[in-house]
Amino acid sequence: MVQIRPATDRDLSGILQIYNDVIATSTAVYSFEPETLAQRQSWLALRQERGFPVLCAVDETAAVLGFASFGDWRGAWPGYRHTVEHSVHVRTDQRGRGIGSALIQALIPEAVGRGMHVMIGGIDAVNEASLRLHDRLGFERVSHFREVGHKFGHWLDLIFVQKVLTPGEIPDSAQPHFVIREDDLSAPSVRELLALHLAGMRANSPADGVYALDLAGLSGPDVTVWSVWDGPQIVGIGALKRLGANAAEIKSMRTHPDHLRRGVARQLLDHIIADAGKRGFERLSLETGTGPAFEPALSLYRHRGFVEGEPFAEYERSDFNRFFHLKLD
Repeated sequence: MVQIRPATDRDLSGILQIYNDVIATSTAVYSFEPETLAQRQSWLALRQERGFPVLCAVDETAAVLGFASFGDWRGAWPGYRHTVEHSVHVRTDQRGRGIGSALIQALIPEAVGRGMHVMIGGIDAVNEASLRLHDRLGFERVSHFREVGHKFGHWLDLIFVQKVLTPGEIPDSAQPHFVIREDDLSAPSVRELLALHLAGMRANSPADGVYALDLAGLSGPDVTVWSVWDGPQIVGIGALKRLGANAAEIKSMRTHPDHLRRGVARQLLDHIIADAGKRGFERLSLETGTGPAFEPALSLYRHRGFVEGEPFAEYERSDFNRFFHLKLD
């Protein structure tokens, strides 16, 4: 079974092997010299620092089968800040299994969640497999640059493809920069969003399947609550509940309905995961539900590396409830 998840330092040796094989045997990358592990470590760190995803496809043994990422396109000019350029590479013996397609399809919601409007790819003109893959995924071939590269003694043509991710949408004047802070639940706007969250849980869950914490539950000594703000407006909330010395549970994740698809939940989830790591927790868990109302959250958790598993704490399995876990380094 192939799993798509965020890459970590432990995946870099597999990523390096794939990338250096691409350099040595193909014109998919216009580079000549193999990279070192230190260079790949710097690359991953820079992507993470810039807030760009690096996803990898792994098998049941955690072997890396492929990887994909995106970064700035013509990043020196801020007017291009809603466009990214992506790349995807699959291990030679794993091509033709749909791994490249799965990786690109996983990248697209990551881009949309970061406020991106267009995704671009540069593909060597003789790489018909990649061109056909992008055709199937809705990318359009928009330019053909002739003899712009040289490798293996030949001039190389480069084709640019693009996909408009959010047709017709006009972006904000800048990427959203949210402020995340610990909250004491005293502000009326925070309480209103919490009430909205509880109402949504009750409306989309069976009566015996609602485990959302109310105001009193979130005020407990083992719970930390964060609120997310865009200027004076609250745009999201989330919480972390200590389960013991080594584990914690994510609770009450909710984006304000006026601010969906702006990356609020992603930024808050990353903040909570980082905080849990600083506290020394070894595992994060969460309980959620089944059905269309829960699919956006399920997609976010999977993309962040959570794996579905067994009930934890005092939960019991049912046809409705689902349980996810993330091991922390």
